[in-house]
Amino acid sequence: MFPVELWEQILANVDAKSLMRLKTVSKTWKLIIARHLQTSDAWYLQCVNSIPKHYWYILLEDSVLFPLIYDPDYKENYNETRKFESKIWVTIYKAWITWEDVEKLQVDTIKVLPAIPENRPQERITNIAVLGELVAVGSNDGFINVYNIENDRLMHKFDQVEEVTALKLTKTGEQFNKTIVLSSSLSRKNRMWIFKEKKPITRASGTVICSGYGYYCANTEVPYKFHLYNTKNQKQCNFSLMDARSGLGQTAVMNIYRHFLCLWTEEGIYVEIDLRKIGPKSNEQVEPEFCKRIGTPEASEYVRNYYLFNPRVILCVTEYGKLGISVNRSKWKLSNPFPFLGGVVTAVHYHVKVLIIGLDSGDVYLYPMKNEKSLLTFSFLNSKFKKLQITSEPIVSVNVTEVFGDQRLIVATKNSIFSVKFN
Repeated sequence: MFPVELWEQILANVDAKSLMRLKTVSKTWKLIIARHLQTSDAWYLQCVNSIPKHYWYILLEDSVLFPLIYDPDYKENYNETRKFESKIWVTIYKAWITWEDVEKLQVDTIKVLPAIPENRPQERITNIAVLGELVAVGSNDGFINVYNIENDRLMHKFDQVEEVTALKLTKTGEQFNKTIVLSSSLSRKNRMWIFKEKKPITRASGTVICSGYGYYCANTEVPYKFHLYNTKNQKQCNFSLMDARSGLGQTAVMNIYRHFLCLWTEEGIYVEIDLRKIGPKSNEQVEPEFCKRIGTPEASEYVRNYYLFNPRVILCVTEYGKLGISVNRSKWKLSNPFPFLGGVVTAVHYHVKVLIIGLDSGDVYLYPMKNEKSLLTFSFLNSKFKKLQITSEPIVSVNVTEVFGDQRLIVATKNSIFSVKFN
């Protein structure tokens, strides 16, 4: 047999995916390959060759690893400085391949977390937020409980006082070493809570919140005026859209994609604002980078909820359970899933290349997509899917998070949280 040193040189020219298969050849190969994968840039190169770079960030948006690859300036070679940190790249690659063959996914475990205490039977879950192993649960009684889904521990508890209508979990600080909870309530009150502190560090009036890529943003009660918080340097300011942009309508949903604040209004207008152009002074007026009237999905039908996902995917659910889809500022595509799924859509989520739909029957459907553009040609009639029978109660929320290298599906009903782990 060749010397170990020679095998190391040979295997250094083999991609990480192939090396994982070669580990079964012998114990010696297994040891050599394991050491090589931990100390080389093999997993980084695997990601470079297999995954479009803009998906790297999206795959880790709800991961505690996100700050490690986040670069506010998006320099072309930024991540090359971390190419030997195999933990980052193996996590990205595992996340990518998890959603490649959705219909073949095998469930390992489904953990149930009873998030509503038995002594409060009238309380119900209104929404959730995820970040790694942390799940924040908001309720109609105004409580926000943050759980660790790995050990079912209640980590923190906050009191919004009124019904929680929106929740976000994100990292803050120069080293992104602090966790904050962002919340909004039924009576238009936004709060920012930092872990281990009982009182909110900021209070403002507004209805819509979003966070990501080093920012937190909320609208205010003043039309077209927003509050921006930079989570890295912890500086904040207010800004408003130019007066020429009047008539946009109320903000329905917002999201942050890289350095853009993306928002969708009740009048059917999609807007993008470059956050890099907003200075430290408050009350600046900003001209949108992009503003287009797409229109509402169907004038005769009320939209129950709008959802905005990266990159530039807008979904909506109407009062009669129809699903609306707009991708990259396209016109709406509207479909009726009920004849095919046997239930009314109550929650939706889009993550990289999987469309996730929760029903009032308690079932969850996962539909694989080649990319986000595939959503526009997608049909319930002839598409492959994975059906998960989670519970018998209506689904309130569906989400995806990364927990110690594994992709988890987090499902919420009015009483419980379900953590779905795949093989």
